[in-house]
Formats: sequence, structure tokens, C-alpha cells
Amino acid sequence: MSDWGTCSAPDQPATARPVYGVWNRNADVYGGAIRFGSSYLRLKPEGIERTTFCFPDSAREPAHFGDQTSLPYLCELADATESDDLDDYIEAHLHGPVRFGTDVDAVVLDPSFAGTPIETAARQLGCTVEYHPGFRAKPAAFDPAYRGADTVTLAHQLGDELTPYLLGGATCPPQAIKYVWHCLARYGRQTLQPS
Repeated sequence: MSDWGTCSAPDQPATARPVYGVWNRNADVYGGAIRFGSSYLRLKPEGIERTTFCFPDSAREPAHFGDQTSLPYLCELADATESDDLDDYIEAHLHGPVRFGTDVDAVVLDPSFAGTPIETAARQLGCTVEYHPGFRAKPAAFDPAYRGADTVTLAHQLGDELTPYLLGGATCPPQAIKYVWHCLARYGRQTLQPS
């Protein structure tokens, strides 16, 4: 087990703090924590040697944390917790820098970014670029009880069919877009592989 105070390091400079991510315990093609976005970095396996983990999220002051040997126990805890898809993750803290050319196996993007400046930028990072099946949904599919009627109204204003690329270009308050993203992430998973 690691010292949690060392992991959080709020009084340390940013360069001394770990890089936050998640352990993708279910090998989900969409990533381990869709709450935080439609695209993600998949790290090379050796990164686990310098990673610590916790459950639940560190913002909730978890009592359960440790290195890779703690993963079976943390996964058991997470599996026993009935969480929304957006909160169903084990937080990871990679200690030291993350370099695209040596530490990252792939950048995994939503297919709505294909042929856009986002894809162009990703291809210049020095690692493989892959795509998951994608998030796409009509606002009518969103339950107003999930993130509120105002969120569904905004979703309708943004377009007839929403994608991560469309949301990324929206000029709305960030919190409002975040809630629309939560709805798209929850109701918009595609089942077909991208062509």
C-alpha cells in the first residue's frame, strides 16, 4: 500500500503530482471513465509499475488505495457498488511523466473526430491513433430526469443528432455542455464497429 498523502500531494508543484487516469477494469472499448470525455489514452502495460490506485474517486477521500497488488481488491469493491456508468471506475495515479512516444500505446478517439483537426493533432503525437465505435444520439433519447430538463432543451438546440465533435465546438457554458455530454455518454453508445 502506498501513502495516500504522497499520492495527492496538494502542496507540491504540478510536476511532482501524479497524472490522473483510471484502471479500465472491464476492458471497455470506450475507456475506463466516460464521464471525463469521449477519447482517451491507452498506456503501455509497463506503466502499471509506477501507478497507484484508489476506489472510490480521490475527491471522495477513499479509504481503499494501493499499488497494482491492490487491484483485485479494488475491482471487487467497485464491482459490488451499483454505480452509474459515469462513476464506475477505479482512479489511477501514474507517478512521473507520461510521454506519448514511450508511455502511450494509443490515442483512442471517437469516430466523429475522423478527418478533423483533432485527428490531425492526434496523429502528430508519436503514437498510434485508434477509434472506438462512437457516441451518437438524438436529444429525444435523453431522459430529462437524468441531468435535468434544461439539459435536454439545450441538447435539442445544439442539433438533431449529437456527437462529441459537435459538443466540442459548442459555445455554451462549460457546465451546461458537461451535462449534455453526460447524457450523450449514457444514451449514445454505438454498438457497431466504425468502418
